[in-house]
Amino acid sequence: MTTATFFIATARSGTQWLADAFRRVYQDVLVTEHEPIRYAYRPKTFLRAHDRLDELRALPEVSEHLQDIHGILESKSYVEVGFPCYAMAPLLVREFGERLRFVHLLRHPVRVAASVVTHGWYQAHRTDTLHADLAPDPMDPGVVQTGYRDRWDDLSAYEKGLFYWTEVHLYGREVHETYPDVPLLTLKFEDIVNPPAALQRLTRFLDLDYRVELADGVGTRVDRYQQTTSVPIEWSEIAGHDVTLELAREFGYDTESVDGRQLTRRYAAKPEPSLFVRGIRKLGRLVRARLSSR
Repeated sequence: MTTATFFIATARSGTQWLADAFRRVYQDVLVTEHEPIRYAYRPKTFLRAHDRLDELRALPEVSEHLQDIHGILESKSYVEVGFPCYAMAPLLVREFGERLRFVHLLRHPVRVAASVVTHGWYQAHRTDTLHADLAPDPMDPGVVQTGYRDRWDDLSAYEKGLFYWTEVHLYGREVHETYPDVPLLTLKFEDIVNPPAALQRLTRFLDLDYRVELADGVGTRVDRYQQTTSVPIEWSEIAGHDVTLELAREFGYDTESVDGRQLTRRYAAKPEPSLFVRGIRKLGRLVRARLSSR
């Protein structure tokens, strides 16, 4: 029997790497997509909206996409390795029944929150539909962390990223509890990039033979959207978010010994050189050009 597997994950959790790896190695037996319809699932609107599944199913992009998947399943299994579909679980259960699988993919909350800051999450300069369609906030009807409502405006973008991480993974845990008959595999991306054990678990879960080529790309960067930011990221602000800390511990993450210097090197934008420094560099280039022309 062919299967349809969907990932429950946040953005910036290594889904690009996984999608590329599975396309490269298993294209003969598997159709792999990353974010095939982008934000059209609209999780801000449909998270825990169990009474609106017909409305979600009727959205043109969603309806067409699901029909495409049914067509794929006639000959191959399907895997959607992307974060926007996380709130689709109730509709997917209804749509695919015994063919359905979930993979709950995690990455360290500090890493995820810092990375989404570099992409403008919860910042005014983000001008696409991310904040309208995808990025949860405590005023959304489907969220469970409603205690943030009174202090939301006082939180940093990084802290709002922590809220996002927590909301998604609380929901992932909830899906496991609500649909115990649907196979669900929980994985940490940190384990996946230290193969082969986690990759072997994933391929077994997908009813695939493990192929050693799958691990060939470990260490190869495929992140096409890696960015930095000038927005301050104080990673230790996680200490003020008890639910995040508890959930992180539950999934085996250490939130007390993060390498702040390494985070700064990865996520902080390098300051622009001063006019004086730029002038000196320009003068140096002119001098070298003059000397090389002699």
